[in-house]
Amino acid sequence: MSKTKNPPKTATLNEQLRWYLKNSETSTHEISRQIGISHASLYRFIAGSHGLLGDTMDRLAKYLKLRLVRATK
Repeated sequence: MSKTKNPPKTATLNEQLRWYLKNSETSTHEISRQIGISHASLYRFIAGSHGLLGDTMDRLAKYLKLRLVRATK
C-alpha cells in the first residue's frame, strides 16, 4: 500500500486519511462506499469543512487499520 514512510502516529484522522489517499490507489468513492457514507460527506471531511460522527470515525479508523485515541491537552 504505502509508497512512502507512514505518517506520524500523532497525525489526526484527517491527516491519516489524506496520507492514505496519496499513497494508495484507493479512491474516495471506494472508501465512502466501504464505510457507508456519501462521497460528499467524506469529501467535506477531507476538505476540513465538516467533521464526522463518532460511529463514522470508528468505521473510517477501522478501514484504515487505525486505533482512535482521545487527544490530551
